[in-house]
This record gives sequence, C-alpha cells and structure tokens, in this order.
Amino acid sequence: MLSQEAVPVEYQKVPRPPDPAAMLSPAERQDLRFRCMMVRQVVAELLAFAGYEGRAGRDRRRSVQHIRQISMYVSHVVLQIPMQHVAVAFGADRTTVSHACRIVEERRENRAYDDFVGAAERLTASFFLTPGGHLHG
Repeated sequence: MLSQEAVPVEYQKVPRPPDPAAMLSPAERQDLRFRCMMVRQVVAELLAFAGYEGRAGRDRRRSVQHIRQISMYVSHVVLQIPMQHVAVAFGADRTTVSHACRIVEERRENRAYDDFVGAAERLTASFFLTPGGHLHG
C-alpha cells in the first residue's frame, strides 16, 4: 500500500535568459534604434507616396500598426538584425516582432502588398548596403 505522507518537493530556479538590451552597449543600442527608425521612415514615406491617407481614428491606428509591422519585418529580413534586437529598437517584445514578421509574410500573398513590401526592402537595401552587398558601418 502507498504511503499517504506528503513528500517535500524542492524547486530549482530556472535561470532567466539574458536581456538582449543588456547585451548591447549604449552606442550599439543607439545605432540599432537609428537603423530601425530609418526603416520605419522609409515605410511611412512609401505609404504616403502611394496615396494612403488613413488620418482619422481607426484608420490612423491601423496604418501606424502596418507601418510598424512592415518596419520590423524589413529590419529583420533586409538588415539581418536578430528579432531580439529589433524588439529592443522598437521598444517591443521578441514575440511581437515574430508576430509582425509572420503577419507580413502571410499578407504577401496579396500582389499589391507584396509589391509595396518589396519596394520597402529595395529602398532599405539601397540606403544601408554598398553595391558589393556589405552593410555600412
């Protein structure tokens, strides 16, 4: 027969993964944020150039969300910045960046959306890459 006595269980603390922001120097964080904000500006200007005027209420919030998602995606894919560092630059969590990348990939099924994201990728590459394909800086 089994004993009914309670057996004490000892739990060990699981070490937390290092904070990605703590792994970067202040200069690296500033450079990273600058690069990602430049990508965000490229995406916002392209959207304005395309004539999208989502200025009021819900449309404004939605356009800001799309700009941010596309910017995170382009920063990760074109500039090859790890998702954890993109998250630091945008003041978000890594899972938010992962979700943004997944959403953008899914929406690329739409030809017009794919063309827009492709233009953002090409412009970003032209700003940050030399003709030989090496990152500036």
